[in-house]
Amino acid sequence: MRVYGSSPLYNYVELIFRSKRLFITSIVAATLVTAVLAARRVGMYNATAVVTLTGNSGVNTMDAVGSSAVGSVRDKLSILKDVVVQDKQFFIDAFKEKGLDRGRSAPEFDKFCRDAHGALNFGTGENTLNINCRWPDGSEAEQIINAFYSAYSARVLDRETATSQMRTKLITSNLADYTRKQQDIERKVIAYRKAHIGIAQAEFSQANSSYITQQQVVKAQEADLRMAQQGMVELDRLLATTPKTVLESEVHQGPTQSAEYTNLQNRKSDLEVKLSDLMQKYTESAPEVRKTKAQLAEATDSLSALEKTASGKPSKPGPVKQTTTMLNPQWQSLAAQAANQRVGIQRLTAQLQNSRAAEAEALRQASTSPDEQFAFKWMVNDLTLYTSIRDN
Repeated sequence: MRVYGSSPLYNYVELIFRSKRLFITSIVAATLVTAVLAARRVGMYNATAVVTLTGNSGVNTMDAVGSSAVGSVRDKLSILKDVVVQDKQFFIDAFKEKGLDRGRSAPEFDKFCRDAHGALNFGTGENTLNINCRWPDGSEAEQIINAFYSAYSARVLDRETATSQMRTKLITSNLADYTRKQQDIERKVIAYRKAHIGIAQAEFSQANSSYITQQQVVKAQEADLRMAQQGMVELDRLLATTPKTVLESEVHQGPTQSAEYTNLQNRKSDLEVKLSDLMQKYTESAPEVRKTKAQLAEATDSLSALEKTASGKPSKPGPVKQTTTMLNPQWQSLAAQAANQRVGIQRLTAQLQNSRAAEAEALRQASTSPDEQFAFKWMVNDLTLYTSIRDN
């Protein structure tokens, strides 16, 4: 008995010899498959349709290919994939539409649809779709391709038509919506401009500077008014302590009168001065005025009666003193200054009122300017935006 060693090479050789039947069987099977395929190819026909695919109008080819939007090349290929892989009923309806079910029973037509579905294959090139059908009957192969493409193109058209109608409705709705929004904002802009007719619109920095300037004007005018009022108080005090009238006496040589005559003359003069002062304050019907007039008439009559007697005649020449009442020049000057001061105070008061009103308006503008400018700016921006969207 021969004993072999246990080397790996020996084991490999033994395995090959033991598997020779497997090698022979594999060669025979491959030969049979090749023969069957060659036999099946005899009498088969190829039908091919080349379809050029286009994308959305106004979209270049690369965008159409790369986009999945409705109407793009990618969308059309997506529909093809859906109907080929998922929608078996699509082929049944397509073949029935072209009358390929005539002369076939239901089981036969069902088998025909399955076989035709399997016989179709598709390839894509640069914006092209290749539809191939390998079928024993060349005429039927052409009919199968035509039926498929007719149903496929109808499916694409229906989808794009529905989408187009939906987009048209959406655009119409959006157009009406943005037209309304645009008109609403236009009305707001118009109302804002009407409300600010004659009102200067300044930037915040300018409005704030105007307010600060107006504040300084008001403070300066308030100081001027206080000084004028203090001056008026001082003038009133001086007027109160300064006599309005003064007595001016003149002494000259003349005949000496009796004491009674002199007293009557002095009394008459005093009553005349008193009556003059009363007439500046009261009317002639006032009791004090009537009383003074009566006393003056009595003094005048007494003086006239005394002049007719010897006691009323001058006894001998001597100095004669005459006293005259007149307005005090100092008082007159103070009164004129006081009148001018009152006019100045009235003018300063009116100017201060106007300045305070201007200050309040400047404060309002400085306070509301940022909000108003912000609101108006965004109204104009929104109007531009909505107008652009609506026009597009």
